[in-house]
Amino acid sequence: MESFSQLDERLVSIVEGMDQLINSFDELQVEEIIPSSVENFEDSTIVILDKLLFELLEIESIRENFITETESEEIQDLDDKFNFGLCISNIGPKIDFIDFDQADPSPTNMRLGIFAQLYNDGFNKVNFLFDANKLLVTRYQMMDWDGDGFVGGYDEFGNWVSESDPLAVYNKDGKKEYDSKGYIDDPWYLAIATAWLDDWYFGGDIDHDGNRKIGGYSCSGGELIEKTLEEFVCKDGEWIETDYVEFNDSEYGVYGKPFGPNKDKAKKEKGTGDNRSFTKELEEMVYNVGMEYWYTDAFALRAGYIYDFEGKIFNPTFGAGIRLLQYGFDFGYTAGEQGHPRANTMFFSVNIKL
Repeated sequence: MESFSQLDERLVSIVEGMDQLINSFDELQVEEIIPSSVENFEDSTIVILDKLLFELLEIESIRENFITETESEEIQDLDDKFNFGLCISNIGPKIDFIDFDQADPSPTNMRLGIFAQLYNDGFNKVNFLFDANKLLVTRYQMMDWDGDGFVGGYDEFGNWVSESDPLAVYNKDGKKEYDSKGYIDDPWYLAIATAWLDDWYFGGDIDHDGNRKIGGYSCSGGELIEKTLEEFVCKDGEWIETDYVEFNDSEYGVYGKPFGPNKDKAKKEKGTGDNRSFTKELEEMVYNVGMEYWYTDAFALRAGYIYDFEGKIFNPTFGAGIRLLQYGFDFGYTAGEQGHPRANTMFFSVNIKL
């Protein structure tokens, strides 16, 4: 700080002036007391005292500037303008209770967050907070990885066996495509990276009906109506098999085996590998955004929003907090429509700073 250096210079100058004044008294004691020496002593003493007085007056002005700069510097040093955080938790192997073959992956979770202080005048603070959560767990549906129209059907050496053979779980490249559980998991150390790629980059066409064949049915003599994502109804028509043509033929049916009470519904299978995108990875994440107001670091008001596309949770949140000495109390409330599982949920926490 500029005022600090000025204050230091003035104090050094005052100390030097005091040393000169002391030296003058010492010289007067050893010299003979004659009128000329006394007159010289008075003149030099007056000059030194005037200088000291001037320095002291300057110090008062510098002191006021120093206090002002110190107060502003204290606020600046204590402010966290922007913070960034990353946490990966629950890292570890699969969890099983009885049968290892039925083990499930550990719910490895990544949380990414930012904090930004938007306003601070020493008494009032306004903060912005945002975090995103993603499960780093990779689970592949039964898919045709090599694009031959079958899920598995080969042995591990790339020899064709049959798509109905439970041991023929590989494709022609020796990649495992089928598992009796209906899915394939990556180990946790790979899933940390592949969890960002499994829903759009890796894999191929999805075998929704589980018959280990991709597509094979088309709507004949009716109107094709999309009910939900990749689920269609053949209105006023019927689903027919298209095994009489090759998989890569344009006449080959892109829909899986019909299902439902009347066997009138079918899911699209052929081409589903091309319809996937990175957007799916972002939709699987849970986002939280909020604003926080603090008054004198003692009282807080909070408001935020939860966005979970996959879990269909879109709820506003509210909260408050109190800090008194080393004790703290926080309250949170999740609003929402009547009947929503997260609506009217309340959270309480008490903390002690040791």
